[in-house]
Formats: sequence, structure tokens, C-alpha cells
Amino acid sequence: MVRSIDLHKYLPSRLEMCSSQLGWRFLLLRHYVHEKDVEAFEIPPNPDQTVALVTRGSTRLEVYMRGVWRQSNHACGNIVMSPAGETGKLRWHGVEHHETLHLHLPASTISAALDDLRDSRPGLKAFPASLSSPDPLVAATMVSLARAVRDGVPDLYAESAAHFLARHLLTRHAIDPSRGPRSGERARLGRVEDYLRAHLSSPVSLSELAVIAGCSTFQLIRFCKSHWGETPFRRLTRLRMERARELLRHSDASIIAISLECGYGNATHFATAFRRSVGMSPSVYRAD
Repeated sequence: MVRSIDLHKYLPSRLEMCSSQLGWRFLLLRHYVHEKDVEAFEIPPNPDQTVALVTRGSTRLEVYMRGVWRQSNHACGNIVMSPAGETGKLRWHGVEHHETLHLHLPASTISAALDDLRDSRPGLKAFPASLSSPDPLVAATMVSLARAVRDGVPDLYAESAAHFLARHLLTRHAIDPSRGPRSGERARLGRVEDYLRAHLSSPVSLSELAVIAGCSTFQLIRFCKSHWGETPFRRLTRLRMERARELLRHSDASIIAISLECGYGNATHFATAFRRSVGMSPSVYRAD
């Protein structure tokens, strides 16, 4: 078991900032700059819950899990969670450098949050590993913490943020077998939607989503119909169109680039899907 403070020795990346310079005791926050391409390497287990947030750029992240390499689009705003005590093997390949913030929450902080939640959520268990899922609240808090490090904010701020994040991560991401069946279905679909949002540019199969949800493909379709009122494919298309509208409105990316980011290898197919969903072509939507 390696202390979080020593983990930078195992990362093939440049450490730019570390909260230890302020003497913060209740969390450790670090800023890294990463090369475009890194071959497989292993991170030893550490006793803390780790959350990595992409703050700039993007890359194709691959993590070795359950005997196979699993990949995701590690894009700005996405988080990766690594449970305490687990060894990590990963690699990445991108077209640009990317930057991340790594947050390490001590086991004592997680335990205190579990004690605080025991009456309302007595069944909470450990965190699962999570690949590139969006969590805007965690992202905003980690960015604020990085700003606080630069401004020299005292430990009290970090302590408050650590307890807030521990509670949020437990209630949003931890396993809770004591919740009712309907709640369990919603939790499964929450993981599926997080996965879909993180893989908008990639092919996604029903069997792959069923593994994420921890159920059969038939159960997954039934849960989707019951809670979403649509199939997983329709949900993925909806999320892709939401992303496409956002990029058309707020970026200068070409329509071809947007179609690729939204999972369409052919710009014509993208334009057809967009017109069917929005009622106008991508170029007209951007100019409107």
C-alpha cells in the first residue's frame, strides 16, 4: 500500500501543484499535465478514495478491468473514481496534452461520512470503480479547491469541502443494496446514463450497457422503458443530439468534427439524424 502523497512517483506525468504545500490534512489535491500518448503502467493501491477530473483537453483512456481493457472518452469535465486499496493498470492515447486534478479523500473522512449517513442510508457500501462519468457538482468543487490552493486558503475550507464531497460521492455513487427495487433500477440506469454520456463518440452495445447496469439485456430494456419511456438506443440518440446542439451553439468546431464527437462517422448520417430530432439541418440550427 502506497501513501497518496507518494503516488506521483508512479505516474508518467508532470506534477504542477499539490495542496500539501498548504498543510491541508483532510484531503490531498494535485494538478497534473499529461503527455499525449502513454503506454500501459500500473498504479499501486493506496488507502484513499481517489477522484480524477479532466480540466483541459481530452484523451482515449483505457483501464484494465476484470481481465479486459475498457476504454472511454476521457473528456473535460469527466471524472474517474478509483476505490481505496485497488491496483490500477491504465494507458491513454490522444491528439493533445490533457490536464487533470486528482483528489484523494482519506479513509477516515469516508468513514465519518458513512457514520453520518448511517441512519438515512444504512446499507451504503464501498465505491465501485467508475470510468469517465460526468458529475458537474464534483467537477465544480474540485476546480474551486484548486483555486483555493493557489489563493492559499486555510485548512478549514478544505475540511468542509472534504466532508461535503464524501457525503455527495457516497449518496450519488456508492453501492446501496438496502434501497428498494425501484430505487435499485434508478441507480442502475444512472450508471448507464453516465456511461452513455462518457461514450457519445464510441460504438455502444446493449450487452456492454447490461454489464454496466449489472442486469440482463432483457431487464435493461424493461427498466429503460419503465423509467425513461424509451430504449437505450433512443436515449443515446437523445444525448448525442443534446451534445450536438451544445457544440453547434457554443463552439467553432466544424460539423464534421461535431458529427464524429457525437458518434457519427458520416456527416450525412449525422445531418439526417439531427434533422429528424431537431427539425432542421445542423448548419441552419447554427445560423438560426
